[in-house]
Amino acid sequence: MRTAIALGIVALATVLSVVFAAREQDLIKDLPGWDGDNVMYAGLMEVEPKYGSNMFYWLTLADEEPENKPVVLWLTGGPGCSGLLGLMSEMGPFFAGPDNKLLPNPWGWNTLANMIYIESPIGVGFSYSHNTSRYNVGDQQTAEVSYAFLLEFFAAYPELAENDFYITGESYGGHYTVNLSAYILKMQKQAAAGSPAFPNSFKGMAVGNAWTDAPLDNMGCVLDWDSHTIISEDVAKGLLATCDFAHIGPFAAAEGVDPAACNKYYNEAMTQMGDITIYNIYWPVCLSSSEITGQGHALYRALAQGPETDSAAQLGRVMDKLITMQQRKLADAAAAAAAVGPAPPPYDPAPVCVSNYLTAYLNDPAVQAAIHAPKLPYAWSGCSSIVKYSYPDLLASVVPKYLDDLFPANIRVRVYSGDVDGIVPTPGTKLWIDTMNLTVATGGDFRSWTDPFNQVGGWTTTYENGHGGEFMFSTVRNAGHEVPEYQGPRAWTYIKAFLDGTDLPAPTKP
Repeated sequence: MRTAIALGIVALATVLSVVFAAREQDLIKDLPGWDGDNVMYAGLMEVEPKYGSNMFYWLTLADEEPENKPVVLWLTGGPGCSGLLGLMSEMGPFFAGPDNKLLPNPWGWNTLANMIYIESPIGVGFSYSHNTSRYNVGDQQTAEVSYAFLLEFFAAYPELAENDFYITGESYGGHYTVNLSAYILKMQKQAAAGSPAFPNSFKGMAVGNAWTDAPLDNMGCVLDWDSHTIISEDVAKGLLATCDFAHIGPFAAAEGVDPAACNKYYNEAMTQMGDITIYNIYWPVCLSSSEITGQGHALYRALAQGPETDSAAQLGRVMDKLITMQQRKLADAAAAAAAVGPAPPPYDPAPVCVSNYLTAYLNDPAVQAAIHAPKLPYAWSGCSSIVKYSYPDLLASVVPKYLDDLFPANIRVRVYSGDVDGIVPTPGTKLWIDTMNLTVATGGDFRSWTDPFNQVGGWTTTYENGHGGEFMFSTVRNAGHEVPEYQGPRAWTYIKAFLDGTDLPAPTKP
């Protein structure tokens, strides 16, 4: 069976050889645990010859007519988390499952576009450098190296270079997507003066649950926790009154703040929440978690690297410790849970413990050989522990780049938010959008939109961007931080409308 399918993959790849012959060595010919007929390429591309820096990528071709379909780059956040999390737990053609099996994802974005997943910045996953100083990185370097990858990618796949190109991402991808988009636009202007640049057909950017403006995003955490009643009113008021997050976020700056009291209330908030999945407050907890691959934990670990006396670093250390303790407690509970029986089934094809499964899968030597991964002196991890991210960049707002770089270029810009995410929640996104003082576009008033089953998929508003174009903000109903993982059909509907340049489907009228 597998041999026949593998031959089918090779045959299909041969049909496309005119397009992809330049990277034939990267063709995935037989992927362990998968019986699908997707055509995929994976491997390394050198992005900084001066330093010997190599970026790992995985390309999944569109199921039909890939030569005519858009090219979509996916950027997972963190900072320092792998794009393969998106591939194998969100919108790829499969989900990682138990026993190194890959489970079909009927709502993969490969049904709509050619999807590129990269491990960025250098030092994440299989991406590495011979000069380890490149693991000290910030937003600008990440954008420049990602752009260097795009130059190499489109040179290797020239028949895709003129296809419509889009950037997507989530979480700290709120920085990655915006900064890379701004850098591409800058390089295109320089190209107009005579130097070549890719991609020539950059059309737009969409980002979900986007870390954008630290004080406002984190203020949104308290507002969200309070509104969902997962912390008490007293604790919410205490956080707002005692925490000075004017520099780091979460909450409103307050006079006479007390860092010790702030940490006390933070500890109380974590205790009151209990052992929930903070990325989706209504989702089952994986009791066998053995590795932190969460983008929110990666952000707190990065914050913890700051100066000893800095309030942001203090918060990062508190949260890193609390999440690590929760993880250990859940791991200790796994044996007891096993005696009771299996966990309740998830409400979506993505398995509850998908992060565990993909970590085991990508550390399998047979899998690494199949995807042309390098042999590194450490195990693959969903979120890097060797990347040291710029502390000032973590706390910087990218709202000015929307206003000064993206909106004037009139590219398609859309932001979406899973409305049960507790780590970069919807209220914070609404706060930073409000600071842009945009006007609601004609016909863009707040309304519900529908998914493929004619259920409410969320709510949406379209604004004028001030330069003759539009900016859309939408929520995705009952979706967590990683929207496609929890609500595949709704995420698929959203991204299809984004790529088509259309509005989200309106409710069917009786």
